Amino acid sequence: MRIPVFAGVALLAFLITPVRGADTAPRNPTLVFRLQSVDELVATAKFVAAQAGQEEVFKQVEGILKAMTGAKGIEGLDPKRAIGAYGQLSSEVADSSAVILLPVVDEKTLLAFAERVLGKADKDKNDLFTITPPGIPVPLYFRFANKYVYISNSDKALAPAALLMPATVLAAEPGRVLSLRMNLAEIPDGVRDMLVGQIALRLGMMKEKRDGESAADHALRTAALDEIATLLTQVIKEGEGVHTAITIAPREKDLSFSLEMKAKKGTTLAQRIADLAKPRSAVASLLSRSSAAQGQLHVTLPPRVQKALARVLDERVEQELKKQPNEDAQALIKAIVPTLKKGVFDLAMDWRGPSAKKHYTVVVGAQTQDGLAIERVLKSIVKKLPAEIQQVIELDAEKSGKSSIHKLNIGQFYDENLRTLLGDAPLYFSFREDAVFYTAGEDGLKAIKDALAAEPVRALPLRVQVALASLVPLIEKAQPKAGEAAKAAFGKTREGDRVELSLEGGESLKLRVTAAAPIIRFLSMLAPQQEKDQ
Repeated sequence: MRIPVFAGVALLAFLITPVRGADTAPRNPTLVFRLQSVDELVATAKFVAAQAGQEEVFKQVEGILKAMTGAKGIEGLDPKRAIGAYGQLSSEVADSSAVILLPVVDEKTLLAFAERVLGKADKDKNDLFTITPPGIPVPLYFRFANKYVYISNSDKALAPAALLMPATVLAAEPGRVLSLRMNLAEIPDGVRDMLVGQIALRLGMMKEKRDGESAADHALRTAALDEIATLLTQVIKEGEGVHTAITIAPREKDLSFSLEMKAKKGTTLAQRIADLAKPRSAVASLLSRSSAAQGQLHVTLPPRVQKALARVLDERVEQELKKQPNEDAQALIKAIVPTLKKGVFDLAMDWRGPSAKKHYTVVVGAQTQDGLAIERVLKSIVKKLPAEIQQVIELDAEKSGKSSIHKLNIGQFYDENLRTLLGDAPLYFSFREDAVFYTAGEDGLKAIKDALAAEPVRALPLRVQVALASLVPLIEKAQPKAGEAAKAAFGKTREGDRVELSLEGGESLKLRVTAAAPIIRFLSMLAPQQEKDQ
């Protein structure tokens, strides 16, 4: 059981490190990987196992690890300090290097173990060890220094002057199980130029006009590809660094995945990232703090893509107007097109509940350009519909400020599943100059009035949140024990039942997925039921 671990490290060093040597002068690494110490990993795994109700299974694994650990660690490796690796990219890619760092508590014990597993190790006058593992055609080099063993298949990468200090590479990151940091600023100019050239070449090949593609469609696709090329080029040339991490914090009972990118100050990329924090949403204020689920999206198309999209829309509208003799349909198309041409996609959805009757209320909002014009056309169309349909559609049923609220009495047409979720309440919709709102469910009227009265707020590019305990009525049919699992995991207060995904701009671009540890318990309790059903 011990042999594959060390052999795997040796193989990894071989795979990630080029054969040729690196410069002997130490410099900032292009890539840094950090993994918790063995002891920290064991504590993290113990916490996760407890949340999942698998304590007994973990005790067996923990027992094996304890049996392997003695006064000299695990075959000479120190289980109390972090593990890591770093790589340095050179202008000549073949001269790049990568080094693995393993903490050492006893060099002789580790050396003896390595020789048992990988074969005889030769030591030169500069204390550099060389070993040729079975099945690997080139030698593996390693050196003991700074209470670590540095492993590479480049001897120059392990020159004493080239070694990076563990404290620099593996700085403490509390709670982070693993992290990966890429220093984009350390990519050599020659490599940047090569990458940019490859991007231009690959995307350029995709610009060729396709059979049957109109000039406007081709222009839109070309504009989108040009925008992608520009963005990737900016990341490569103007990016400062990317940092990603997985964090499990037992004390706070939090789990998270994060990815953050920073740009060099004063660059176009830095401005693009900063601009993502500026937009205000016409509809994001409808999101409530106690939602069962909610989502919000705010995307503004780049100017050249907007312009190309407008040409496509003009072409499509012209085609549709020729095919559509109905004047009302033509008027509706013309009223909607300005919203699409604006190139701003501002959407929000809030799923609220459940109520005492286990019903939900759904609120949806979308930004519009001249929403009142769309409303006037729709009202004109409704007034010309047959009487039996007009009985279902009640125009100007309610009022909220200057906005009219229209009602669709369609609850009677809901099937059993929809009636279980929403009751038989009507659907409401209303327009403001800058937005349109729809609601369904037993509290729909109040919800749409609140949405209409709300002011624009700052918008994230993307945000999605789910409260699992609040969704139990939705999943109980497929998972009958979902209610019991939610009570056991989240308690009466439903604390810790939320999962959130967010993308945010500002000083850096941040993507985060966060969850609370009780979610592990909830999902683990549902898993046996899923297996039984299968």
